[in-house]
Amino acid sequence: MRTLAVFDFDKTLTRRDTLVPWLVALCGAGAVHRAILIATAAMVRPSHKKTKPEDRRTRFKRRLLGALLPGASVAAAQHAALNTRFSWHRRGLAALARHRQDGDEILIATGACDVFIAPILQKTFGLEAYLATRLKIENGILTGALDDVNCVRQDKAALIKTWLRAHGPFDRIYGYGNAPSDLPFLSLTDHPHLVAGASIKSLGGVAPR
Repeated sequence: MRTLAVFDFDKTLTRRDTLVPWLVALCGAGAVHRAILIATAAMVRPSHKKTKPEDRRTRFKRRLLGALLPGASVAAAQHAALNTRFSWHRRGLAALARHRQDGDEILIATGACDVFIAPILQKTFGLEAYLATRLKIENGILTGALDDVNCVRQDKAALIKTWLRAHGPFDRIYGYGNAPSDLPFLSLTDHPHLVAGASIKSLGGVAPR
């Protein structure tokens, strides 16, 4: 019997988002603060286009990364990842440890950038299976652009579906994420769980796959 456990990263295995702490480790607090102000100002300018709230968050992320990452090397970005300060979620880590102890396969699916998440997962957990927001790289240098979709919400669920078709089938799939952003992918799992505060709750109301 093959069992898979799919974990979000930010606010599931960690207590808070890790994007800004990583950018601070890579670019410095001053540069990140200025980029956030510029990106925020650009987002509040009047626009004739109607967009969904989640699309605004993705556009903000694109603006922030576009302001800070061009010219940074992948090596520097990975080094900064391993020197990023953030706090782990004790319950999330405990759930991950239980699945690993049971011999279950693990997939991390996160909106975090791939050059950030890969070295952390490898060094901390010895994990290599992940889906993340891919950054465009040219000759080992970051361009500041995304190379694909932002791996969040519906796009994360779509990427997981594709991954499951390539690596499945699985007899049971467990899912761990936070609301509301991870509900789309949790609805694909047989046993969805919501990490909320200091607890993990089973979501019996989320339809199984």
